[in-house]
Amino acid sequence: MFSELLYSKFKSNKLLQRTISASVFVPIILFFVYIGGIAYSMMNFIFLCICMYELIKMTKVSKQHWQRYFILTTIVILSFICNMIYIRQYGFKITLFLFLIVWGTDTSAYFFGIIIGGKKLALKFSPNKTWAGFLGALFCSGIIGYIAHKTSFVSIHNSCIQTVYSSIFISFCSQCGDLAESALKRYFEVKDSGNCLPGHGGLLDRFDGLSFASIAMFFILLIFSC
Repeated sequence: MFSELLYSKFKSNKLLQRTISASVFVPIILFFVYIGGIAYSMMNFIFLCICMYELIKMTKVSKQHWQRYFILTTIVILSFICNMIYIRQYGFKITLFLFLIVWGTDTSAYFFGIIIGGKKLALKFSPNKTWAGFLGALFCSGIIGYIAHKTSFVSIHNSCIQTVYSSIFISFCSQCGDLAESALKRYFEVKDSGNCLPGHGGLLDRFDGLSFASIAMFFILLIFSC
């Protein structure tokens, strides 16, 4: 049953496009994250420019209170870029850990939603998201945190349970970012923020969860690394 459903999703082209795009996009990002320095900062600056272009393009000035949404989103984008540069100062593994939680959250939420289904999480903003996917993603992020701590991959906390809680919190923020971007697109009546990533849409579509997750990671590192 599940295999047939998954096959039908994969056959629908969008999942195939997402897989191909990710297989190209992810290694490039990880390469720049690994080398760090000016090259990594330049990559983030390019992302900033693209994200702001997408925001300007999707903004409809005919909408009431559009300035409020534009300013708030701009603040999130700027903080996201600054946070990613700040987090990289703690090393490649910490930054990779953040990516793993966000990617793990997206993937597990998707598959838990397919397998279990059930009640919708936020039907008004994102009709495909379910409570099963939301809770399943939190659970999987906790497992990622547990493995990362036990294998000494990262050392955010001395306690394993604190690392697990932090991972779950980051996953929670990631899903909040996803919902926030969905709400923004609904407000401006657009399907995707752009089309630079086949199957994904634009960079804002791809970085929605990461933007909020980076804020969570920023405060975790700020508080517990002192």
